[in-house]
Amino acid sequence: MTAQQVLAEVQAVGGHLWLLPPDRIGWDLPDAAVPELVPAIRAAKPELLRLLAAGRDDTCPACGTSTYRWQDSAGAWHCGKCEPDPRADRWEGVTLATLGDRAITLTAPARDLPAPREWVKTPAGLGDLICWEASGAEGLVRLFRPRQGQAALVWFPAERIIGEIEWSRRRA
Repeated sequence: MTAQQVLAEVQAVGGHLWLLPPDRIGWDLPDAAVPELVPAIRAAKPELLRLLAAGRDDTCPACGTSTYRWQDSAGAWHCGKCEPDPRADRWEGVTLATLGDRAITLTAPARDLPAPREWVKTPAGLGDLICWEASGAEGLVRLFRPRQGQAALVWFPAERIIGEIEWSRRRA
């Protein structure tokens, strides 16, 4: 089978193919189609890689809409509309304006800093640490109960953010 024929067969059985780094192909196929189509996919892999790369768009084959995709910890890509990223709630309300020109990191830049997704104390109250500025100088916190007129998302200097492990030892 040619690569085009393989793609047509995959779509005919309701499956889909996608690119995986580096130069791999992922597939979602009905169990009955696996014995026939997986060898065909492997045989046509070089041409399929070219076709998938050339025709790549963000249109989901399941819902047909153009939407965002997210990658899970195993490296598989998912449609954000069909399978919302369970981690996406972290970013609700965060805009490019909120981030400014900061380079961010999703891990604590130093061992003595709380990790993102940890509850923290700040001068404005308790919150959820969203991310760090890459140098660790400041962290973005979603306040649980922002004061009237105060934004829910606030950048605080690192020395003003106390992780929940340290709550009993220090005060904000």
